[in-house]
Amino acid sequence: MAMVERMSQLLRDKKELCLFYEEKTRAMAGQKLKEPEELEKLEQTLADREELIGRIDEIDRELLSCRDDSEEGRTLYAAARNECDYETLSAEGKQLFAEGQEIYKVLSRVQEMEGEIRREMESVMETLVLKIRQSNTNNRFTGYLKQMDYGESKGLLYNKKR
Repeated sequence: MAMVERMSQLLRDKKELCLFYEEKTRAMAGQKLKEPEELEKLEQTLADREELIGRIDEIDRELLSCRDDSEEGRTLYAAARNECDYETLSAEGKQLFAEGQEIYKVLSRVQEMEGEIRREMESVMETLVLKIRQSNTNNRFTGYLKQMDYGESKGLLYNKKR
């Protein structure tokens, strides 16, 4: 019974951290990244998410140690990860199965938001590169951009005419 309680507490802690992670991800999705302050806020949000990932990984390591402790631990770990037949589980196993599903629901919502965030960031990056090119037509940075660009001709001579 102590194993079930320990794993259940770990899963509740993990769910709480995943909900915080979802909240941070939602905040990122709401940012439009038009002002420098918003970029600083984004950097802080990314740092917060990294910290949460570390704490979630720590809980996962504790769950793995529970799994490795005994046969009961292996069975309960499989239940928490939803890697077994629900009908064959004990009442405690079903409880852990349900708690594991709650975590997967949160992670699924986060994955959906991650795609939106990635598309938004790519759009912002393209806009910024376009603005840089339009405002800096004859300087060294433009030459650098041309050199690094994938599709345009390479500009290697910065101070000399060709």
